[in-house]
Amino acid sequence: NIGLRGICAHSGAATLAAISAMIYWAKEQGENAFAEEWQTWLKKAQQSFDKYLWTGTFYRACEEGKYKECLMPDSLIWLMYAKKAGLPPILDEARIQSHLRASYEIAYKKFGFHGALLIAAPNQGQFAADGGDIGLQVNEVILGASWAFIAHALDAGLQKEAVEMGEDM
Repeated sequence: NIGLRGICAHSGAATLAAISAMIYWAKEQGENAFAEEWQTWLKKAQQSFDKYLWTGTFYRACEEGKYKECLMPDSLIWLMYAKKAGLPPILDEARIQSHLRASYEIAYKKFGFHGALLIAAPNQGQFAADGGDIGLQVNEVILGASWAFIAHALDAGLQKEAVEMGEDM
């Protein structure tokens, strides 16, 4: 229901995690040439992810359209799943933590109500609906997404922030 355009953090992070898993499995099966080829793809994907989505403080929800200056607090959850599965770090851990901290400040402290907004921008209040189901999800706290964000914040060392959000929900 949210009109994200271009490269998107949520699907992009899922893709990065999937490529990382492919590399791991290829190495495990002795398919080193395949793993090297996919390692090249992973490096290019990581560079694009950072080039188009990193703001210096957080990862944009998408590269184009009205949400290009927004963040989605749970958009990097796939990286936590990959880490929990034993895969090597996919993006810079300091950037991930910065994204999570910015998400806490913007989507929860500034705009959230009993959880983090699904999508938020530093200098914007509510968004106009995108259409479809009368704009559902825009300007809303989605409980599952908030809990995923809390889990990722906890995993990234933001215990105080994660506990505060969890107790609020």
